[in-house]
Amino acid sequence: MMFVSAAVSTPRTVALKTSPSSVGRFQLSIRRCKASQAAGQAAVATSRSAPLGKRVWNAYTTALEKRPLTTKMTAAALIFFTSDSATQRLMDPEESYDIARASSGACFGVVATAYLHVWWGFLETTIGSLVPAARSRLLNTAVKVVIDQGCAAPLYVYSYYILTKSLQDISAQPDRSVGEILDESESRARHMLWPTMLQHWKLWPAVHSLNFYFVPIQHRVLVQNTVLVGWSGYLSHLNKTGLPVNDGKLITPKEEIESTIQRTKTEAPVKS
Repeated sequence: MMFVSAAVSTPRTVALKTSPSSVGRFQLSIRRCKASQAAGQAAVATSRSAPLGKRVWNAYTTALEKRPLTTKMTAAALIFFTSDSATQRLMDPEESYDIARASSGACFGVVATAYLHVWWGFLETTIGSLVPAARSRLLNTAVKVVIDQGCAAPLYVYSYYILTKSLQDISAQPDRSVGEILDESESRARHMLWPTMLQHWKLWPAVHSLNFYFVPIQHRVLVQNTVLVGWSGYLSHLNKTGLPVNDGKLITPKEEIESTIQRTKTEAPVKS
């Protein structure tokens, strides 16, 4: 009898040689990962314990980085809507609340913010190449303010009067044609533009001088819209009443508020 012996192969263990340097790098990456996780958890905990104002600001800046134009337009809509609503309450306390008026202001805020987002970006790039801020920041700011207030500001005010008045009339007078309403709003805007600009230039060149000089470009629209809390209310009131005058001149915001307070006191019933 013959026996055939078969060679049985046994598995061989292959030793993986790892250098001390590769082990060190691996351990270092693990430590960095843990440190990053700890830092993230600490940031979340700090954010939750931060004051409400800071949390709102952090949320705004985060949204601004991810969706700059959408964030700016949303903030503008809220500011214009709130401003107009407050103006109605202050200037016309006895009249019913006009949501169409407040909504038209919010719509303009969205449109105007998109316009300013593009315009100020163009202004920053163009003037920055002609008059670099690194060479003369003061001159760079002055040129931007002059061009902005001479070209963009009249268009801004003119568009405000046309858009808001047209939207309000379309809502309140559905039987009228859109073309007729637009023609009337445009004629009214031309009539109100110059007197309004004379008041505008008493405030906004100073605001934008500080805005363009100190504020980063991504936050400039927010600065403008914050000041507009008061100014857009004034424009809204002018848009509703026409051109209230005092001794032949357009009444100022201060005079308008004072006259409203005086009228409210006069019309208030006397308690016996």
